[in-house]
Amino acid sequence: MKGKINVKNVIWFILIILIFIRLFLFPIQVVGDSMCPTYNNGDMLMSNIFINRNDLERGDIITFYERASNKVLIKRIIGVPGDEIKLTTNGLVINDQLFKDDFSTNMEYPKIGMAFWRLEEGEYFVLGDNRNYSIDSRSFGKVSKIHILSKIQSSTVYQYQFVDRKEK
Repeated sequence: MKGKINVKNVIWFILIILIFIRLFLFPIQVVGDSMCPTYNNGDMLMSNIFINRNDLERGDIITFYERASNKVLIKRIIGVPGDEIKLTTNGLVINDQLFKDDFSTNMEYPKIGMAFWRLEEGEYFVLGDNRNYSIDSRSFGKVSKIHILSKIQSSTVYQYQFVDRKEK
């Protein structure tokens, strides 16, 4: 019969879509405030583990394994391979150009001196969007592409509401 929907085919189609999503995307929960205001503590995000690590760009948000803390972190790529990054009293300078930061408005700069990083092939410089409350490349240095686990593919999927339940 024409126009009749086959329920069995619809169920198979939905199952195939769900399996596809599960194979390529996985949920990750934001822990802490280092990515505020973009993402908040407790937000659930979808990240893609099947990414081309050679196509990452400035502004991408990634997850990566940070060896010193033995944690998976979520940060934004600010520097890409070939960049020279300076943190000066005037601001963040990338390749001798003052970086116009569209991702954060609260970053304190050194009162004196300068920090410098030269990114080689396969190295990235990452910062949390909440710059003053983020442990990032300013602390642990460059991130190697072999430690990059995924790229965030979506905005917040679900936001947990934490309730303080102190007894009086």
